[in-house]
Amino acid sequence: MPSFIAAAGSLAVSLCVAGLFMVSAAHAQRDSRLDLATEADLHFERGVELQRRGDCDGALEHYLLSNRLAYNKNVVFNIAACFEELGRHSQAYRYYADYAAEELEDADREAAEQALARIRRRVALIRIESDPPGATIYLNRTELGARGRTPRTLAVEPGGYRVILRREGYEEAAIEVTASRGAERTVELSLTPILGTVQLVGGPAGAEVRVDDPESDPVGTVPGDVQIVPGTHTLIIDAPGHQTERVEVEVAPRQTLRRSVELALQTGTVLVDVQERGALIELDGNAVGFTPAVLDDVPAGPHTVRISRSGFRAFEESIEVTPNAQTEVEVRLRLQQEVTAASRQTESVYEAPASVTIIPQEELRAFGFQTVWDALGGLRGVYQTNDRSYASLGFRGFSQPQDYGNRLLVLTNGHVMNDDLLGSSYVGFDARSDLMDIERIEVVRGPGSALYGTNAFLGVINLVSRDRDTLMPPHASIATEGIRMARLRVGGGTRFDRDTGFWASASGLYSQGEDLYAPDLTTAPDGFVRDADSFYAGTAMARAWAGDFTLEGYWHRRRKQIPTGAFGTLVGDPRTQNTDSRGFVELRWEPRFSDEVSLSARTFLDYYEYEGDFAYDPEDTPPDMLETGVVRDRWLGYWAGGEARLMLRPLSWLSFTVGAEGRGSLVADLSSENDVDGRYLDETPRFFVLGGYAVADVKPIDEISIQLGGRYDFVSTFSDGAFSPRAAVVLRPWETGIFKLIGGSAFRAPSVYELRYNDGGVSQVAPDSLSPERIWTGELEFTQRIEEELSAIASVFYNYIDDAITTETIPGDVFRYTNSAEIVQTLGAEAELRREWRQGWMASVQYSYQRTRVGDLFSNREAFRVPNSPEHLVGFRGAAPLIPEHMILAMRLRFEGPRLGAIVRPDGEVDLGQGDAAFLADVILSGEFRSIGLSYAFGVRNLFDWQYGHPSGEDISVPFIPQAGRTFFLQTTVRFR
Repeated sequence: MPSFIAAAGSLAVSLCVAGLFMVSAAHAQRDSRLDLATEADLHFERGVELQRRGDCDGALEHYLLSNRLAYNKNVVFNIAACFEELGRHSQAYRYYADYAAEELEDADREAAEQALARIRRRVALIRIESDPPGATIYLNRTELGARGRTPRTLAVEPGGYRVILRREGYEEAAIEVTASRGAERTVELSLTPILGTVQLVGGPAGAEVRVDDPESDPVGTVPGDVQIVPGTHTLIIDAPGHQTERVEVEVAPRQTLRRSVELALQTGTVLVDVQERGALIELDGNAVGFTPAVLDDVPAGPHTVRISRSGFRAFEESIEVTPNAQTEVEVRLRLQQEVTAASRQTESVYEAPASVTIIPQEELRAFGFQTVWDALGGLRGVYQTNDRSYASLGFRGFSQPQDYGNRLLVLTNGHVMNDDLLGSSYVGFDARSDLMDIERIEVVRGPGSALYGTNAFLGVINLVSRDRDTLMPPHASIATEGIRMARLRVGGGTRFDRDTGFWASASGLYSQGEDLYAPDLTTAPDGFVRDADSFYAGTAMARAWAGDFTLEGYWHRRRKQIPTGAFGTLVGDPRTQNTDSRGFVELRWEPRFSDEVSLSARTFLDYYEYEGDFAYDPEDTPPDMLETGVVRDRWLGYWAGGEARLMLRPLSWLSFTVGAEGRGSLVADLSSENDVDGRYLDETPRFFVLGGYAVADVKPIDEISIQLGGRYDFVSTFSDGAFSPRAAVVLRPWETGIFKLIGGSAFRAPSVYELRYNDGGVSQVAPDSLSPERIWTGELEFTQRIEEELSAIASVFYNYIDDAITTETIPGDVFRYTNSAEIVQTLGAEAELRREWRQGWMASVQYSYQRTRVGDLFSNREAFRVPNSPEHLVGFRGAAPLIPEHMILAMRLRFEGPRLGAIVRPDGEVDLGQGDAAFLADVILSGEFRSIGLSYAFGVRNLFDWQYGHPSGEDISVPFIPQAGRTFFLQTTVRFR
């Protein structure tokens, strides 16, 4: 002990001298005024003097005072040495520890560590740590003063102690501990923060919250509660694709604040530049506009852009929108004309096993077409007939008067529209009031019974209505035409998401009709049949879809006066009229299970009602003088059915389509009566049809595809079933050349009307039986694609018709339907140069030659020729933009060779007379102003006012029915968004 005190005293004196030197030096640099440092120096000098004398108690008093006035590590060491000399080891350990914590020379540090080691065995040690560190340490009571900050080791006398920790922003923590001499006890305490709460509401959900430092870890998300140390803080809230928001908060301990945040999106613009105007733009599955367009306020980040337009391959691309910048999407849409009617599945017109023409919606609109009959006029191999009662179409040289187009199958989205009485195909205003719901018209030439069964005899027309990509927004339309007609239409639709939506429309029209100049029909002095050609019509359509399901409904009604004296009625009597009502509801399910397997199933309910009134006696004829009065023919039919079709592709080069269909009458009521005899016909000729079909498509190499298929139908109206085969080979010997070699057969079952109608033997009786008509065809078509949108097409074809259903006069001067013993043959050729619709431009020029004969194909004798069969058809239609999008000029030119019409001699024999050729020109201006939602079409039909007629049937006393002269039309449509 004496040696230690002597050594410590020597060290203390040395430190005193050093301390005096440093203090004196510092004092020399300060102001000469008496200050704390000077006072500390005085106390230090006094402490040194007393320590030298061995008065450690007195020295401590002055050392402690000096250290409080001006801290000095050397004074700390002297205090520790005095405490040690006095035997107060716990205080000595404390000050030695404080001294050792300073920056020291190696010799000084060694002396401090030796002192601590020497004292450690004489004291009890408590090691105090906290989480977080920096807490102030108190022993037993806070009023006794602090003992330092954590982490720290305290030397104490043996015994029990209460360790108390305090830190700003944290709850006070305390623990009881027992200390033993010569041992060290460690105490660890976790401090609980004193927090406030900020309750954040708003969005976007999942936005991350940081406090004060944007680089720190997130402490919470929105919506949610964030615990914060009391005080003023900045909450930094951010989320991908959104602008960062900073929220200043003043948080008190244990307080809850509520703050609402709504991060604004980071946005940019997207410029969509596509050559084709009017293409639909979808962003992430939502329709956002039409090309060209600048899309503003597009959220920053990844998006999927899809651009689609009918007739073009849809374009889809992933883009990254940069905040406050413009992203450009430039694309050239590739033409992709597709058809579904040729094979009952979507395929390119160049791959389809048939001769196909597509009339896109742009063409329908540019030419102002309002009926299918008008739209198809001038196409290859197609010609029109209108007997002022019904409009019909002829294909490739065959369309007989009074057949009502029943050798042509008309579909709406694959649903058969022909009626169940005559099998009539409706293509004029008797089918619909307008074509605004139609996206495209598919025209498939040649027999189609291999897929569709009866009536797909000469060709198939499929009207494809607007779907989820092309539906019209809410709109209204008005139109007028030269036949004193006015039309009103409303409609619209919406998409709830990519796979769910609907559209609906309703339209109606009324026409006063024409005053028909027919001096051979009427006894009127001026040769006009007046006020007997009016009609009205109304249509309602709707379509809804959800995923793989589609629900579609249609209803149409037309009442038309007949001014021609048909069936021997009074010419021009307004009571003579036809009323046709047609409707259906269909539910379709079309799942695609994989790339190799898909299914199409549908069920449907159809309705057709016919009301025919035929006036034979003047209206004011007394009842007792009536010979017939008014004949009233009535038909009411309901039928239901279903179909399932499975598409399989087991190999990349092989696919199959197999299906089955059935339909049958629920109601079939046929009646006829007149004012004299009452009801003389009352039958219920119900029927059913069962059919099954299969098609195999083989593609052994890329340049060749072969399709083989057939369908078997059992129709209850005749005893034998009907098998309809089809075969096609499509060759692509070079990239832009396509050859199609097509052959097949079709049938037409005799209709209910042909089998069962009679008027009690007055003019018509029912046949004993009828066999189905049968046609066999062969065709070779070549297409050369000159450019993507320009093609040259040439074809030759041959048709052979057997058992054609016609009429014959039997004894009693009445007629009935019968199967002809003569065959009908057609040999024809077609050529077309066509530029498909693109950027407002299109053009088509075609020539069709079709030689049709009964019996000898190469004879020119009248006996072998058939009525209503022009041999030469020439057509041109073209469009060009005068002002892109706002004004398009369209023109259609048609030349039709003369046709033969039936001339009924007084003895009942029928001769054929030749009518005039027709040259018709149409000129149309159309356009659209998207900014105000307005579109229009204005034009003139039959610009040169060409006088011509269409062949009539044997029911009319003149061979040709005059057609409309020059007429003007106007239609406008306003879209409301």
